[in-house]
Amino acid sequence: MKCIIGIDDINICLKIKDLELRELYFTEKQCAEEGYNFSSRGEEEVFKRAREQLMDYFQGERQSFNLNFHEIGSQFEGLVWKEVRKIPYGETISYSELAQRCGMPEAVRSVASAVGRNKLMLITPCHRVILKSGEIGNYAGGTHMKKLLLELEQNNKST
Repeated sequence: MKCIIGIDDINICLKIKDLELRELYFTEKQCAEEGYNFSSRGEEEVFKRAREQLMDYFQGERQSFNLNFHEIGSQFEGLVWKEVRKIPYGETISYSELAQRCGMPEAVRSVASAVGRNKLMLITPCHRVILKSGEIGNYAGGTHMKKLLLELEQNNKST
């Protein structure tokens, strides 16, 4: 089940299954029309809650999410994504630092690949992982979106 959320010029698609968020990604076009149909009242509630929290995030009023989600990936990817979710709002770390936090300092490329396979953007805030040089690096949602998210968080970070 996919649903679209339009926030300013940002289109966000959600995939909800079994009352859990399975995917959250940015797109330039709308999701398929059949994506607007909910199979249950529960799915509609999950969508409404996600939409409300995403709106709050983009308005600078929310720094974390309280949503039921299910990530599909390997045990290694799960470990990496868990560490990514620990990165505080408005802060960044390098892929090297993330590999160290995962207990695998030699596996920087593998860690970076796992970050790139994250299907729950914002929930697992992979935009907060940058290059060791300080450059923002790649992002599945596009470098423009990564830059926008980092600026949004920096501007709304609590002191």
